Amino acid sequence: MTASDDIDGLGENMPQKARRSLDDVLSLLRRGLSALAAAGIQEIVVTADHGFILADRLDDGQKIDAPGGDQASLLKRRVWVGVGGDSHPSTMRTPLSAFGIGGKLELVTPVGLAAFKVQGGNAEYFHGGLALQEVVIPVLVVSPVGAVAEAPPALKWNLTLGSAKITSPFVSVAIDAVASELWSFEPPLVRIELRSGGQAVSVPVSATYGFDDATKDVRLRISDAVTRSIETNTVTVQLTEKSIAATDVCLLNAVTGAVLANIPNIPVSLNLFE
Repeated sequence: MTASDDIDGLGENMPQKARRSLDDVLSLLRRGLSALAAAGIQEIVVTADHGFILADRLDDGQKIDAPGGDQASLLKRRVWVGVGGDSHPSTMRTPLSAFGIGGKLELVTPVGLAAFKVQGGNAEYFHGGLALQEVVIPVLVVSPVGAVAEAPPALKWNLTLGSAKITSPFVSVAIDAVASELWSFEPPLVRIELRSGGQAVSVPVSATYGFDDATKDVRLRISDAVTRSIETNTVTVQLTEKSIAATDVCLLNAVTGAVLANIPNIPVSLNLFE
């Protein structure tokens, strides 16, 4: 079993970075599942420890006074536990006995996306209430079916940048490739990443064709069956870090995470932020 609290930690402390990280979850999850399947694992269970809300920053109209009364635990933005106190039309009060816990304690939780007034803490990411996304825990059980697909023939990849230096947060990368073998093949699903210190510092935003808005991956296609070449596709990515001096441009197999081609050490000078 393996566990990660990276998203939870980011949500609690750096919600804006958490939002960017969520864009990569599907891609990373798929790579992890593929690696486990390739290692011979026959059943993979993916789940979470709780649901959460990652919303816009709370405004004053969404903040509710706590019930008061005899509070039995630390007040959180989305839950109060205790006995008595005031009732607010924007909250729901339920005895814990209704959940089979027993005792006299009551649970009060805001309705909708409102929250109790709490000093400090995060005003964008929180959990503990009774909204659907806070109480429904997803469980995904995956069993590999069939044999692993055969690898496509060797491809000679070529990446082209518009300039020798990156001076804009938006970077376009043209992808070309030619197969070195004669038989037909299906081009791999790919992804463009800018990396600094081995970490991704970009998020894909568009492509000439084949762009998947959900996963940010790109489906390439063959342009000429005779020359066995892949139709040129220009992918645009957005830098998510502005304080880097250089970056590697990497073309990845979106399923396995293998680096297919790269352009190392491209200087970065974002004049827009200076």
